[in-house]
Amino acid sequence: MLRVMPVVLGAALFGAVSAASLRAQDDPAEPGGTVSVSSSSETFTSSSSMDLELEVVPDETIFEMYTEAELEQLRVEQAGAGHGSLDLGFANHGISFGNAAVWHGVRFNWRDEAVREIRGINVTLWQPQANIDGSIHALSLGLWGPRADDLTGVSVGLATVRGREHLRGIWLGGLGAEGGEMLGVGASLGVQVARGGARGVFLSGLVNASAGGLKESQFDEAFDDIDDELEEARAENQSLNEDELVAHAREEMKRVSEAVARAGQRFELVHGADALHGVAVAGLANVRGGQVHGVQLAGMANVTTGGLNGAQASLLTNVTNGSVRGVQLSGLANVVNGSVDGVELSGLASVHNGTLRGVVASGLSTVSNGGLQGVALSGLANVSNGYAEGLHVSGIANVNNGRATGIFGAGVANFSNGPSRGLFLGGLANVNNGPANGLYLSFGGFYSPALTGFAVGGLKAESHSSTGVQVGLWNEVHTSLNGLMIGAYNEVEGEASGAMIGVLNHVPSNPAWARWLPLFNTSF
Repeated sequence: MLRVMPVVLGAALFGAVSAASLRAQDDPAEPGGTVSVSSSSETFTSSSSMDLELEVVPDETIFEMYTEAELEQLRVEQAGAGHGSLDLGFANHGISFGNAAVWHGVRFNWRDEAVREIRGINVTLWQPQANIDGSIHALSLGLWGPRADDLTGVSVGLATVRGREHLRGIWLGGLGAEGGEMLGVGASLGVQVARGGARGVFLSGLVNASAGGLKESQFDEAFDDIDDELEEARAENQSLNEDELVAHAREEMKRVSEAVARAGQRFELVHGADALHGVAVAGLANVRGGQVHGVQLAGMANVTTGGLNGAQASLLTNVTNGSVRGVQLSGLANVVNGSVDGVELSGLASVHNGTLRGVVASGLSTVSNGGLQGVALSGLANVSNGYAEGLHVSGIANVNNGRATGIFGAGVANFSNGPSRGLFLGGLANVNNGPANGLYLSFGGFYSPALTGFAVGGLKAESHSSTGVQVGLWNEVHTSLNGLMIGAYNEVEGEASGAMIGVLNHVPSNPAWARWLPLFNTSF
Protein backbone atom coordinates (compact mmCIF):
# COMPACT_ATOMS: atom_id res chain seq x y z
CA MET A 1 0.00 0.00 0.00
CA LEU A 2 2.92 2.32 0.66
CA ARG A 3 3.68 2.18 -3.08
CA VAL A 4 1.00 4.85 -3.45
CA MET A 5 3.00 7.50 -1.58
CA PRO A 6 5.54 8.56 -4.25
CA VAL A 7 2.85 8.69 -6.91
CA VAL A 8 0.38 10.68 -4.86
CA LEU A 9 3.06 13.09 -3.66
CA GLY A 10 4.21 13.50 -7.23
CA ALA A 11 0.66 14.24 -8.37
CA ALA A 12 0.31 16.92 -5.72
CA LEU A 13 3.65 18.50 -6.64
CA PHE A 14 2.75 18.44 -10.32
CA GLY A 15 -0.57 20.12 -9.61
CA ALA A 16 1.16 22.89 -7.68
CA VAL A 17 3.93 23.53 -10.18
CA SER A 18 1.61 23.51 -13.22
CA ALA A 19 -1.11 25.63 -11.63
CA ALA A 20 -0.96 28.44 -14.18
CA SER A 21 -0.71 26.22 -17.26
CA LEU A 22 -3.86 24.14 -17.08
CA ARG A 23 -4.92 23.71 -20.68
CA ALA A 24 -5.66 21.07 -23.30
CA GLN A 25 -3.42 20.49 -26.31
CA ASP A 26 -4.25 18.68 -29.52
CA ASP A 27 -1.23 17.48 -31.49
CA PRO A 28 -2.09 16.01 -34.90
CA ALA A 29 -0.14 12.93 -35.76
CA GLU A 30 2.61 13.31 -38.32
CA PRO A 31 2.30 11.11 -41.41
CA GLY A 32 4.71 8.36 -42.20
CA GLY A 33 5.38 7.16 -38.67
CA THR A 34 5.13 3.85 -36.87
CA VAL A 35 2.61 2.16 -34.66
CA SER A 36 4.17 1.10 -31.39
CA VAL A 37 2.02 -0.50 -28.71
CA SER A 38 3.38 -2.14 -25.60
CA SER A 39 1.50 -4.25 -23.09
CA SER A 40 3.36 -5.12 -19.90
CA SER A 41 6.88 -5.92 -21.14
CA GLU A 42 5.96 -6.80 -24.75
CA THR A 43 5.97 -4.46 -27.73
CA PHE A 44 4.14 -4.69 -31.05
CA THR A 45 5.29 -2.48 -33.93
CA SER A 46 4.10 -2.08 -37.51
CA SER A 47 4.24 0.57 -40.23
CA SER A 48 1.39 3.04 -40.60
CA SER A 49 0.52 6.57 -41.63
CA MET A 50 -0.11 7.54 -38.00
CA ASP A 51 1.88 7.60 -34.78
CA LEU A 52 0.62 5.89 -31.65
CA GLU A 53 2.58 4.91 -28.62
CA LEU A 54 0.52 3.28 -25.91
CA GLU A 55 1.89 1.71 -22.78
CA VAL A 56 -0.43 -0.55 -20.82
CA VAL A 57 0.78 -1.68 -17.42
CA PRO A 58 -2.14 -3.52 -15.82
CA ASP A 59 -0.21 -4.81 -12.83
CA GLU A 60 1.41 -1.58 -11.74
CA THR A 61 -1.37 0.84 -10.97
CA ILE A 62 -0.83 3.38 -8.23
CA PHE A 63 -3.06 1.38 -5.88
CA GLU A 64 -2.64 -2.25 -4.97
CA MET A 65 -5.34 -3.92 -7.04
CA TYR A 66 -5.68 -7.49 -8.17
CA THR A 67 -6.74 -9.03 -11.45
CA GLU A 68 -9.28 -11.85 -11.33
CA ALA A 69 -6.48 -14.33 -11.95
CA GLU A 70 -4.51 -12.96 -9.02
CA LEU A 71 -7.58 -13.10 -6.79
CA GLU A 72 -8.13 -16.74 -7.70
CA GLN A 73 -4.49 -17.50 -6.97
CA LEU A 74 -4.80 -15.87 -3.55
CA ARG A 75 -7.92 -17.88 -2.83
CA VAL A 76 -6.06 -21.07 -3.71
CA GLU A 77 -3.21 -20.11 -1.40
CA GLN A 78 -5.63 -19.23 1.38
CA ALA A 79 -7.33 -22.62 1.05
CA GLY A 80 -4.21 -24.23 2.41
CA ALA A 81 -3.94 -22.01 5.47
CA GLY A 82 -4.11 -23.65 8.88
CA HIS A 83 -6.87 -22.70 11.29
CA GLY A 84 -5.57 -24.17 14.51
CA SER A 85 -6.92 -22.48 17.62
CA LEU A 86 -7.67 -22.96 21.30
CA ASP A 87 -11.34 -22.11 21.71
CA LEU A 88 -13.16 -21.45 24.98
CA GLY A 89 -16.81 -21.54 23.98
CA PHE A 90 -19.07 -23.34 21.55
CA ALA A 91 -20.47 -22.94 18.01
CA ASN A 92 -17.74 -20.42 17.13
CA HIS A 93 -18.75 -18.15 20.03
CA GLY A 94 -16.63 -17.23 23.04
CA ILE A 95 -12.86 -16.69 23.42
CA SER A 96 -10.41 -17.99 20.83
CA PHE A 97 -6.59 -18.14 20.80
CA GLY A 98 -5.31 -18.83 17.29
CA ASN A 99 -6.28 -18.53 13.64
CA ALA A 100 -9.98 -19.36 13.81
CA ALA A 101 -11.53 -18.62 10.41
CA VAL A 102 -14.97 -17.84 11.84
CA TRP A 103 -15.42 -16.48 15.33
CA HIS A 104 -17.93 -14.35 17.26
CA GLY A 105 -16.57 -13.01 20.51
CA VAL A 106 -12.99 -12.32 21.58
CA ARG A 107 -10.16 -13.58 19.38
CA PHE A 108 -6.37 -13.38 19.84
CA ASN A 109 -4.06 -14.35 17.00
CA TRP A 110 -0.43 -14.00 15.92
CA ARG A 111 -1.22 -13.48 12.23
CA ASP A 112 -4.59 -13.52 10.46
CA GLU A 113 -4.72 -15.87 7.47
CA ALA A 114 -7.74 -16.83 5.35
CA VAL A 115 -10.18 -15.14 7.73
CA ARG A 116 -13.80 -15.59 6.69
CA GLU A 117 -15.83 -13.84 9.41
CA ILE A 118 -14.87 -12.28 12.72
CA ARG A 119 -17.29 -10.39 14.95
CA GLY A 120 -16.54 -8.94 18.36
CA ILE A 121 -12.96 -8.15 19.41
CA ASN A 122 -10.00 -9.18 17.27
CA VAL A 123 -6.37 -8.76 18.35
CA THR A 124 -3.62 -9.73 15.92
CA LEU A 125 0.10 -9.07 16.28
CA TRP A 126 1.94 -9.55 13.01
CA GLN A 127 1.31 -8.57 9.38
CA PRO A 128 -1.87 -10.28 8.15
CA GLN A 129 -2.42 -11.87 4.76
CA ALA A 130 -4.82 -10.28 2.26
CA ASN A 131 -7.81 -12.21 3.70
CA ILE A 132 -9.63 -12.20 0.37
CA ASP A 133 -13.43 -12.54 0.79
CA GLY A 134 -13.02 -12.10 4.55
CA SER A 135 -14.99 -9.76 6.77
CA ILE A 136 -14.05 -8.42 10.19
CA HIS A 137 -16.79 -6.52 12.02
CA ALA A 138 -15.11 -5.84 15.32
CA LEU A 139 -12.88 -3.82 17.53
CA SER A 140 -9.70 -4.75 15.62
CA LEU A 141 -6.32 -4.10 17.17
CA GLY A 142 -2.92 -4.98 15.71
CA LEU A 143 0.73 -4.17 16.18
CA TRP A 144 0.93 -4.27 12.40
CA GLY A 145 -2.72 -3.70 11.63
CA PRO A 146 -6.00 -5.41 10.64
CA ARG A 147 -6.74 -6.36 7.04
CA ALA A 148 -9.70 -7.92 5.22
CA ASP A 149 -11.97 -7.39 2.23
CA ASP A 150 -14.63 -5.92 4.52
CA LEU A 151 -13.26 -4.18 7.60
CA THR A 152 -15.97 -2.58 9.75
CA GLY A 153 -15.97 -1.24 13.29
CA VAL A 154 -13.07 0.30 15.20
CA SER A 155 -9.73 -0.60 13.62
CA VAL A 156 -6.30 0.35 14.95
CA GLY A 157 -2.92 -0.58 13.48
CA LEU A 158 0.50 0.79 14.30
CA ALA A 159 1.46 0.31 10.64
CA THR A 160 -1.66 0.11 8.46
CA VAL A 161 -5.41 -0.50 8.37
CA ARG A 162 -6.66 -2.06 5.13
CA GLY A 163 -10.09 -2.98 3.81
CA ARG A 164 -9.78 -4.04 0.18
CA GLU A 165 -13.46 -3.51 -0.67
CA HIS A 166 -14.81 -1.63 2.37
CA LEU A 167 -13.29 0.21 5.29
CA ARG A 168 -16.05 1.48 7.57
CA GLY A 169 -16.31 2.87 11.07
CA ILE A 170 -13.43 4.46 12.96
CA TRP A 171 -9.83 3.64 12.13
CA LEU A 172 -6.32 4.73 13.01
CA GLY A 173 -3.39 3.66 10.85
CA GLY A 174 0.04 4.74 11.98
CA LEU A 175 1.61 4.83 8.52
CA GLY A 176 -1.51 4.61 6.40
CA ALA A 177 -5.02 3.39 5.75
CA GLU A 178 -6.41 1.91 2.56
CA GLY A 179 -9.86 0.88 1.45
CA GLY A 180 -12.00 0.26 -1.58
CA GLU A 181 -14.75 2.52 -0.29
CA MET A 182 -14.12 4.32 2.98
CA LEU A 183 -16.96 5.38 5.26
CA GLY A 184 -16.44 6.86 8.71
CA VAL A 185 -13.70 8.68 10.60
CA GLY A 186 -10.09 7.88 9.84
CA ALA A 187 -6.71 9.20 10.91
CA SER A 188 -3.14 8.45 9.92
CA LEU A 189 0.28 10.00 10.31
CA GLY A 190 0.98 9.08 6.68
CA VAL A 191 -1.43 8.38 3.83
CA GLN A 192 -5.10 7.45 3.49
CA VAL A 193 -6.16 6.04 0.13
CA ALA A 194 -9.66 5.12 -1.04
CA ARG A 195 -9.81 3.28 -4.35
CA GLY A 196 -13.50 4.17 -4.47
CA GLY A 197 -15.40 6.96 -2.78
CA ALA A 198 -14.66 8.37 0.66
CA ARG A 199 -17.40 9.53 3.04
CA GLY A 200 -16.68 10.93 6.45
CA VAL A 201 -13.79 12.70 8.16
CA PHE A 202 -10.21 11.99 7.13
CA LEU A 203 -7.12 13.32 8.94
CA SER A 204 -3.68 12.55 7.51
CA GLY A 205 -0.18 13.77 8.22
CA LEU A 206 0.77 13.55 4.54
CA VAL A 207 -1.89 12.74 1.93
CA ASN A 208 -5.57 11.90 1.55
CA ALA A 209 -6.42 10.35 -1.82
CA SER A 210 -9.44 8.73 -3.42
CA ALA A 211 -10.21 7.61 -6.95
CA GLY A 212 -13.94 8.28 -7.00
CA GLY A 213 -15.63 4.94 -7.52
CA LEU A 214 -12.68 3.17 -9.13
CA LYS A 215 -13.27 -0.58 -9.34
CA GLU A 216 -10.69 -3.27 -10.00
CA SER A 217 -13.01 -4.97 -12.48
CA GLN A 218 -13.14 -1.80 -14.59
CA PHE A 219 -9.37 -1.75 -14.86
CA ASP A 220 -9.32 -5.47 -15.63
CA GLU A 221 -11.92 -5.20 -18.38
CA ALA A 222 -10.19 -2.21 -19.95
CA PHE A 223 -6.77 -3.83 -20.03
CA ASP A 224 -8.18 -7.18 -21.16
CA ASP A 225 -9.94 -5.43 -24.03
CA ILE A 226 -6.71 -3.88 -25.23
CA ASP A 227 -4.65 -7.04 -24.70
CA ASP A 228 -7.15 -9.13 -26.70
CA GLU A 229 -6.85 -6.81 -29.68
CA LEU A 230 -3.05 -6.84 -29.44
CA GLU A 231 -2.92 -10.64 -29.29
CA GLU A 232 -5.09 -10.92 -32.38
CA ALA A 233 -2.89 -8.40 -34.19
CA ARG A 234 0.26 -10.34 -33.28
CA ALA A 235 -1.24 -13.62 -34.42
CA GLU A 236 -2.33 -12.21 -37.76
CA ASN A 237 1.01 -10.55 -38.44
CA GLN A 238 3.22 -13.57 -37.78
CA SER A 239 2.66 -14.82 -41.34
CA LEU A 240 2.73 -11.46 -43.12
CA ASN A 241 5.63 -9.96 -45.02
CA GLU A 242 6.61 -6.31 -44.83
CA ASP A 243 4.27 -5.13 -47.61
CA GLU A 244 1.35 -6.98 -46.08
CA LEU A 245 2.16 -5.45 -42.69
CA VAL A 246 1.88 -2.00 -44.19
CA ALA A 247 -1.48 -2.88 -45.76
CA HIS A 248 -2.86 -4.19 -42.47
CA ALA A 249 -1.46 -1.41 -40.27
CA ARG A 250 -4.49 0.87 -40.59
CA GLU A 251 -6.93 -1.89 -39.69
CA GLU A 252 -4.84 -2.92 -36.71
CA MET A 253 -4.63 0.67 -35.54
CA LYS A 254 -8.40 1.03 -35.80
CA ARG A 255 -9.03 -2.08 -33.71
CA VAL A 256 -6.54 -1.12 -31.01
CA SER A 257 -7.81 2.48 -30.96
CA GLU A 258 -11.37 1.25 -30.47
CA ALA A 259 -10.21 -0.87 -27.54
CA VAL A 260 -8.42 2.12 -26.03
CA ALA A 261 -11.55 4.24 -26.54
CA ARG A 262 -13.66 1.67 -24.70
CA ALA A 263 -11.16 1.75 -21.86
CA GLY A 264 -11.25 5.54 -21.83
CA GLN A 265 -15.05 5.52 -21.59
CA ARG A 266 -14.84 3.31 -18.53
CA PHE A 267 -12.32 5.61 -16.88
CA GLU A 268 -14.38 8.68 -17.81
CA LEU A 269 -17.39 7.19 -16.06
CA VAL A 270 -15.21 6.35 -13.08
CA HIS A 271 -13.75 9.82 -12.74
CA GLY A 272 -17.20 11.38 -12.83
CA ALA A 273 -18.07 9.61 -9.60
CA ASP A 274 -17.95 11.14 -6.14
CA ALA A 275 -14.51 10.92 -4.58
CA LEU A 276 -15.26 12.62 -1.25
CA HIS A 277 -18.29 13.41 0.87
CA GLY A 278 -17.14 14.99 4.10
CA VAL A 279 -14.03 16.60 5.55
CA ALA A 280 -10.42 15.88 4.65
CA VAL A 281 -7.38 17.42 6.35
CA ALA A 282 -3.86 16.63 5.13
CA GLY A 283 -0.48 17.99 6.11
CA LEU A 284 0.69 17.79 2.51
CA ALA A 285 -2.09 17.25 -0.06
CA ASN A 286 -5.59 16.01 -0.84
CA VAL A 287 -5.75 14.24 -4.20
CA ARG A 288 -9.17 13.27 -5.59
CA GLY A 289 -10.11 11.41 -8.75
CA GLY A 290 -13.72 12.59 -8.85
CA GLN A 291 -16.26 14.99 -7.38
CA VAL A 292 -15.68 16.52 -3.93
CA HIS A 293 -18.62 17.44 -1.69
CA GLY A 294 -17.40 18.93 1.56
CA VAL A 295 -14.30 20.57 2.99
CA GLN A 296 -10.64 19.98 2.16
CA LEU A 297 -7.67 21.51 3.99
CA ALA A 298 -4.09 20.88 2.87
CA GLY A 299 -0.67 22.16 3.81
CA MET A 300 0.47 22.23 0.20
CA ALA A 301 -2.22 21.45 -2.39
CA ASN A 302 -5.73 20.22 -3.13
CA VAL A 303 -5.90 18.46 -6.49
CA THR A 304 -9.29 17.32 -7.81
CA THR A 305 -10.05 15.81 -11.22
CA GLY A 306 -13.78 16.34 -10.72
CA GLY A 307 -15.74 19.30 -9.43
CA LEU A 308 -15.95 20.84 -5.97
CA ASN A 309 -19.12 21.55 -3.99
CA GLY A 310 -17.98 22.99 -0.69
CA ALA A 311 -14.76 24.62 0.45
CA GLN A 312 -11.05 23.97 0.19
CA ALA A 313 -7.97 25.78 1.42
CA SER A 314 -4.25 25.23 0.97
CA LEU A 315 -1.04 27.10 1.67
CA LEU A 316 0.11 26.64 -1.91
CA THR A 317 -2.50 25.83 -4.57
CA ASN A 318 -5.92 24.41 -5.39
CA VAL A 319 -6.28 22.68 -8.77
CA THR A 320 -9.74 21.54 -9.89
CA ASN A 321 -10.48 19.88 -13.23
CA GLY A 322 -14.19 20.65 -13.06
CA SER A 323 -16.66 23.24 -11.83
CA VAL A 324 -16.47 24.76 -8.36
CA ARG A 325 -19.38 25.79 -6.16
CA GLY A 326 -18.23 27.17 -2.84
CA VAL A 327 -15.10 28.73 -1.35
CA GLN A 328 -11.45 28.35 -2.34
CA LEU A 329 -8.51 29.82 -0.42
CA SER A 330 -4.88 29.43 -1.47
CA GLY A 331 -1.55 31.02 -0.64
CA LEU A 332 -0.40 30.84 -4.26
CA ALA A 333 -3.08 30.06 -6.84
CA ASN A 334 -6.55 28.70 -7.56
CA VAL A 335 -6.75 26.94 -10.93
CA VAL A 336 -10.14 25.71 -12.18
CA ASN A 337 -10.78 23.98 -15.50
CA GLY A 338 -14.45 24.86 -15.35
CA SER A 339 -16.85 27.47 -14.01
CA VAL A 340 -16.84 28.91 -10.49
CA ASP A 341 -19.82 30.00 -8.37
CA GLY A 342 -18.67 31.30 -5.01
CA VAL A 343 -15.69 32.95 -3.34
CA GLU A 344 -12.02 32.66 -4.27
CA LEU A 345 -9.04 34.19 -2.48
CA SER A 346 -5.44 33.65 -3.59
CA GLY A 347 -2.08 35.18 -2.78
CA LEU A 348 -0.92 35.16 -6.41
CA ALA A 349 -3.53 34.28 -9.04
CA SER A 350 -6.93 32.81 -9.80
CA VAL A 351 -7.22 31.15 -13.21
CA HIS A 352 -10.48 29.76 -14.63
CA ASN A 353 -11.33 28.04 -17.88
CA GLY A 354 -15.00 28.90 -17.52
CA THR A 355 -17.27 31.58 -16.09
CA LEU A 356 -16.72 32.97 -12.60
CA ARG A 357 -19.72 34.22 -10.65
CA GLY A 358 -19.15 35.56 -7.15
CA VAL A 359 -16.22 37.19 -5.37
CA VAL A 360 -12.58 36.73 -6.33
CA ALA A 361 -9.52 38.43 -4.86
CA SER A 362 -5.92 37.75 -5.85
CA GLY A 363 -2.60 39.35 -5.05
CA LEU A 364 -1.48 39.38 -8.68
CA SER A 365 -4.19 38.62 -11.22
CA THR A 366 -7.53 37.01 -11.97
CA VAL A 367 -7.95 35.33 -15.36
CA SER A 368 -11.22 33.92 -16.64
CA ASN A 369 -11.59 32.22 -20.01
CA GLY A 370 -15.35 32.72 -19.77
CA GLY A 371 -17.34 35.46 -18.13
CA LEU A 372 -16.41 37.30 -14.94
CA GLN A 373 -19.48 38.26 -12.96
CA GLY A 374 -19.44 39.73 -9.47
CA VAL A 375 -16.62 41.32 -7.47
CA ALA A 376 -13.04 40.95 -8.75
CA LEU A 377 -10.11 42.48 -6.88
CA SER A 378 -6.49 42.02 -7.93
CA GLY A 379 -3.14 43.69 -7.41
CA LEU A 380 -2.19 43.56 -11.09
CA ALA A 381 -5.04 42.77 -13.48
CA ASN A 382 -8.49 41.28 -13.99
CA VAL A 383 -8.73 39.56 -17.37
CA SER A 384 -11.92 38.11 -18.84
CA ASN A 385 -12.13 36.40 -22.21
CA GLY A 386 -15.89 36.81 -22.10
CA TYR A 387 -18.32 39.26 -20.57
CA ALA A 388 -17.58 41.18 -17.37
CA GLU A 389 -20.22 42.36 -14.90
CA GLY A 390 -20.09 43.80 -11.41
CA LEU A 391 -17.33 45.56 -9.49
CA HIS A 392 -13.81 45.05 -10.85
CA VAL A 393 -10.83 46.79 -9.27
CA SER A 394 -7.18 46.22 -10.16
CA GLY A 395 -3.83 47.88 -9.58
CA ILE A 396 -2.97 48.08 -13.28
CA ALA A 397 -5.70 47.00 -15.68
CA ASN A 398 -9.13 45.47 -16.28
CA VAL A 399 -9.21 43.67 -19.62
CA ASN A 400 -12.48 42.34 -21.07
CA ASN A 401 -12.89 40.57 -24.41
CA GLY A 402 -16.67 40.91 -24.30
CA ARG A 403 -19.25 43.31 -22.97
CA ALA A 404 -18.48 45.15 -19.73
CA THR A 405 -21.23 46.28 -17.39
CA GLY A 406 -20.75 47.69 -13.90
CA ILE A 407 -18.03 49.59 -12.05
CA PHE A 408 -14.43 49.21 -13.21
CA GLY A 409 -11.45 50.84 -11.54
CA ALA A 410 -7.83 50.41 -12.65
CA GLY A 411 -4.62 52.16 -11.72
CA VAL A 412 -3.56 52.32 -15.38
CA ALA A 413 -6.37 51.45 -17.79
CA ASN A 414 -9.67 49.73 -18.54
CA PHE A 415 -9.85 47.83 -21.84
CA SER A 416 -13.12 46.52 -23.30
CA ASN A 417 -13.37 44.69 -26.62
CA GLY A 418 -17.16 44.87 -26.62
CA PRO A 419 -19.92 47.28 -25.60
CA SER A 420 -19.54 48.88 -22.18
CA ARG A 421 -21.98 50.39 -19.75
CA GLY A 422 -21.41 51.75 -16.25
CA LEU A 423 -18.68 53.65 -14.41
CA PHE A 424 -15.08 53.32 -15.63
CA LEU A 425 -12.18 54.87 -13.73
CA GLY A 426 -8.80 54.48 -15.44
CA GLY A 427 -5.69 56.19 -14.17
CA LEU A 428 -4.28 56.70 -17.66
CA ALA A 429 -6.94 55.50 -20.08
CA ASN A 430 -10.33 53.98 -20.84
CA VAL A 431 -10.21 52.14 -24.17
CA ASN A 432 -13.33 50.61 -25.75
CA ASN A 433 -13.54 48.72 -29.04
CA GLY A 434 -17.33 48.75 -28.79
CA PRO A 435 -20.05 51.28 -28.02
CA ALA A 436 -19.48 53.22 -24.79
CA ASN A 437 -22.59 54.06 -22.81
CA GLY A 438 -21.57 55.14 -19.34
CA LEU A 439 -19.33 57.46 -17.36
CA TYR A 440 -15.63 57.29 -18.25
CA LEU A 441 -12.99 59.19 -16.27
CA SER A 442 -9.22 59.15 -16.76
CA PHE A 443 -6.24 61.48 -16.54
CA GLY A 444 -4.79 60.25 -19.82
CA GLY A 445 -7.13 59.32 -22.63
CA PHE A 446 -10.41 57.87 -23.82
CA TYR A 447 -11.34 55.99 -27.00
CA SER A 448 -14.51 54.42 -28.39
CA PRO A 449 -15.92 53.89 -31.86
CA ALA A 450 -19.32 55.09 -30.58
CA LEU A 451 -19.81 57.25 -27.48
CA THR A 452 -23.31 57.62 -26.09
CA GLY A 453 -22.32 58.43 -22.51
CA PHE A 454 -20.06 60.89 -20.73
CA ALA A 455 -16.29 60.60 -21.25
CA VAL A 456 -13.42 62.56 -19.74
CA GLY A 457 -9.94 61.99 -21.16
CA GLY A 458 -7.47 64.19 -19.38
CA LEU A 459 -5.16 64.58 -22.36
CA LYS A 460 -7.19 63.26 -25.27
CA ALA A 461 -10.68 61.94 -25.90
CA GLU A 462 -11.34 60.26 -29.24
CA SER A 463 -14.34 58.60 -30.85
CA HIS A 464 -15.62 57.80 -34.33
CA SER A 465 -19.13 59.01 -33.56
CA SER A 466 -20.46 60.71 -30.45
CA THR A 467 -23.96 61.43 -29.23
CA GLY A 468 -22.82 62.02 -25.67
CA VAL A 469 -20.47 64.38 -23.86
CA GLN A 470 -16.74 64.23 -24.63
CA VAL A 471 -14.23 66.20 -22.54
CA GLY A 472 -10.44 66.45 -22.96
CA LEU A 473 -7.61 68.85 -23.68
CA TRP A 474 -7.66 67.43 -27.22
CA ASN A 475 -10.98 66.07 -28.50
CA GLU A 476 -11.37 64.29 -31.81
CA VAL A 477 -14.43 62.79 -33.55
CA HIS A 478 -13.84 61.09 -36.91
CA THR A 479 -17.29 60.78 -38.49
CA SER A 480 -20.15 62.58 -36.72
CA LEU A 481 -20.80 64.62 -33.59
CA ASN A 482 -24.37 64.76 -32.31
CA GLY A 483 -23.50 65.61 -28.75
CA LEU A 484 -21.28 68.00 -26.84
CA MET A 485 -17.50 68.34 -27.04
CA ILE A 486 -15.53 70.41 -24.53
CA GLY A 487 -11.76 70.92 -24.67
CA ALA A 488 -8.83 73.18 -25.48
CA TYR A 489 -8.73 71.84 -29.05
CA ASN A 490 -11.74 70.15 -30.65
CA GLU A 491 -11.89 68.58 -34.10
CA VAL A 492 -14.70 66.83 -36.03
CA GLU A 493 -13.60 65.33 -39.34
CA GLY A 494 -17.17 64.65 -40.47
CA GLU A 495 -20.47 66.28 -39.67
CA ALA A 496 -20.73 68.28 -36.46
CA SER A 497 -24.44 68.46 -35.72
CA GLY A 498 -23.67 68.91 -32.07
CA ALA A 499 -21.74 71.61 -30.27
CA MET A 500 -18.00 72.17 -29.81
CA ILE A 501 -16.82 74.41 -26.98
CA GLY A 502 -13.13 75.18 -26.62
CA VAL A 503 -10.20 77.46 -27.24
CA LEU A 504 -10.00 76.31 -30.88
CA ASN A 505 -12.62 74.28 -32.76
CA HIS A 506 -11.97 72.71 -36.17
CA VAL A 507 -14.59 71.36 -38.63
CA PRO A 508 -12.89 70.68 -42.01
CA SER A 509 -16.26 70.14 -43.79
CA ASN A 510 -17.49 73.67 -42.94
CA PRO A 511 -17.23 76.63 -45.27
CA ALA A 512 -13.78 78.22 -45.23
CA TRP A 513 -14.81 80.96 -42.81
CA ALA A 514 -16.20 78.44 -40.28
CA ARG A 515 -13.56 75.74 -40.37
CA TRP A 516 -11.47 77.20 -37.56
CA LEU A 517 -13.39 79.07 -34.88
CA PRO A 518 -12.55 79.99 -31.28
CA LEU A 519 -14.87 79.30 -28.36
CA PHE A 520 -17.65 77.58 -30.35
CA ASN A 521 -18.20 75.66 -33.56
CA THR A 522 -20.71 73.34 -35.26
CA SER A 523 -21.69 72.38 -38.82
CA PHE A 524 -22.76 75.33 -40.94
